[in-house]
Amino acid sequence: MKRIIDLSVNIQNGMMYYPGDPVPEISPALTLEKDGCRVSNLKIGSHTGTHMDAPAHFMKDGKTIEEIELEQCCGKALVIRLEDLEPCHKIMPTDIEHYISKLEKVSVVLFQTGWTQKYGTEEFYHHPYLSKEVAEVLVSNEIKAVGVDMLNVDQTCLEGELYTQESTAAHQVLLGNGTVIVENLTNLNKITFEEPYVVFFPLKITGADGSPVRAVAIEE
Repeated sequence: MKRIIDLSVNIQNGMMYYPGDPVPEISPALTLEKDGCRVSNLKIGSHTGTHMDAPAHFMKDGKTIEEIELEQCCGKALVIRLEDLEPCHKIMPTDIEHYISKLEKVSVVLFQTGWTQKYGTEEFYHHPYLSKEVAEVLVSNEIKAVGVDMLNVDQTCLEGELYTQESTAAHQVLLGNGTVIVENLTNLNKITFEEPYVVFFPLKITGADGSPVRAVAIEE
């Protein structure tokens, strides 16, 4: 039987989320006792939990989430393992040079830093992040989707202006070239097999800039 690894975090009350985004809230809308069935009321942002960024997240004329072709949301992946990085480490091409020759064999790249293990702590917000140069390497190798086990592919801004050209450099390069981004992955350390086939399908929300996904890795 093929192994399937769940790479998604739980969406729940009290979960961590990007500063400035809507606070996730899940509450009963209908109950068995009163209404005869259960229905939940979900108040979440489009970038809650494990989610996909569509180009429209930052690109004026970028594709919205329902315009992303499903073929772009799955594929053979390379896991780049960069454990033991310092907080706020900018990941440069020299950090991934061992993996660059392998990029031509895959269409998806996943960055494992172990940062989801810091979930629930202040250090969770001080994660490593991708440099513009690394994003350019991925685009030049025609990678169609990039996933990270961090809150953000760019540095998370906790004070001052949230979004500038500098603070969103990786987003600008990836989304500007049509490469989708998946953030807040988990369990990448459980992918112990080579070239996993990964799937992360977003909700089909008209006009949205992103969507939560259920991300999985499958052993082929």
